[in-house]
Amino acid sequence: MDDFHCVEAALAGDDGALKTLHDRYVDHIFQYAYMSANNYHDAEEITQDVFLKMARALHTFRGDSSFKTWLFKISRHCVIDYYKKK
Repeated sequence: MDDFHCVEAALAGDDGALKTLHDRYVDHIFQYAYMSANNYHDAEEITQDVFLKMARALHTFRGDSSFKTWLFKISRHCVIDYYKKK
């Protein structure tokens, strides 16, 4: 199932589709967070924040860009928030 169909299914209440999106991108998001924070535990926290925000904002995904691009935009904002807290 491609990302767009996973998003539609997740919005319809399919938890498996949400898990599929998570599993598909969690390693990429963690690597980005680790490279940005340079700390394993902070990268884990950032990764959790990204997927929490993704789940809450999934209804705003319009498909104008790829899902991966949309998700990395959320990741970038989470990293910025991380540095603001420090």
